Formats: sequence, C-alpha cells, structure tokens
Amino acid sequence: MWSATYDDQVTNPLLLLDDDLMERLLSNVPLEDKIVVDVGCGSGRRWPELLAGRPGRLIGFDASAGMLARLRAKYPQADLRRVTDHHLQNTPNESCDLVISTLTFGYIADAEGAFREWSRVLKPGGDVLLTDLHPDAATPNSRTFRRGDRTIAIRHQSRSLTSITAAAARNGLKVVRIETGVIGEPIRPAYEAASALALYRQQEGRALMFGLRLSKPRHGT
Repeated sequence: MWSATYDDQVTNPLLLLDDDLMERLLSNVPLEDKIVVDVGCGSGRRWPELLAGRPGRLIGFDASAGMLARLRAKYPQADLRRVTDHHLQNTPNESCDLVISTLTFGYIADAEGAFREWSRVLKPGGDVLLTDLHPDAATPNSRTFRRGDRTIAIRHQSRSLTSITAAAARNGLKVVRIETGVIGEPIRPAYEAASALALYRQQEGRALMFGLRLSKPRHGT
C-alpha cells in the first residue's frame, strides 16, 4: 500500500512543488478558529502547517484506510472519515470555512459532483484551495508509485484547467487565484537525489502542477 511509504518521499519533486503552491495559496487565507476540511488528507502531510494556524476544527477525509491509520497514529484525537466517493458524509450544509484538496482531484471520478459537494458544505465567503498535477504533465489514465521492487498504478484523470474552472463555476465557486508550479532550481536537488539530472534538464521550465483558490460568493453578491 502507498500509505506504507508515502511519508518517506522527502525528495519527491511533486511534493516539494505542492508545498510551495499551498504556501502561496494559504498566504492570505486565515485559519484561526475556522472549520477546515482536508479532502484526500492522506497521512496528514499538510496537518502540521494547518494546525499551526489554530483552526477551530480540522476534519480529514480519505479513501485509504491505511493513510487514515497513519494519520490517526500522529493525531489520536483527529476527526477522520473514510470515503468511497466525493460525498462528505455527516457534514452539514454551509458548515465549513475552508476546503483543502492537494494532489487528489485527479483521482475523483466525478469532478462536477465534487465541486457541488464542496460548495454545499462551504459557508458563503468560504474558500477551496486545490492543487494537482498540471494538465500538461498529467498522464491520461494513471499515476504510479514504487513499493519495493513493484510499480503500482492508480487511475488518474487529466482535466484541462478550462474544464476544471468551468465545472467549479457551474457549482457556485468563483476563481480567485491561479498558481503554477514549474520545474526549476528550487526542486533540482530532488532530481539530483534520484540521479535524474538529465531528466531535470529536459523538463526544466515545464509546468508540473497547478493551484487554484476558489471562493463561494456571499449571499446577495
């Protein structure tokens, strides 16, 4: 299972870019006393940063029991919920201030349904912070990871930014900010660690990830 090795990927260029994107997206989004939902929380890679912002409540959703078990080991009192689709069970309408989803959206089969659900649980004026593989870099059918000497593929859908933002708009979410994670000098050490400098030179300057901040308008606006 991916959960067994996920926390060990300290030189993964994708995760390094994701850290940078999320730092930028969170830079002017207050967390203190807010109700925050982490969709695809995994083993809680973002949680130290989120909890440092002193949210009123942090709720994690993930499809992997293994990931949730690792997160539970770190934070025994965490509010964690396993999901099988895009629905956020036991989360009332307009009850949350912020929905975060990092490196998860491509695994969600129903993008329209996900945005509809996120809009449902958000309070007016609430935000969605979303990061994922850039369409220019994403493979159309799957992503892979290594476990020992095995390569395991997980179905992953590549969607254009135009289709993503259009689906968000149809479900009441307005684009506030778009960020791009580009392969460059800050993540060069990750390629060096993997003895992949030739690949780095080939890909330098290429968009690898995107980040979105979406907002649910307040009533009457």
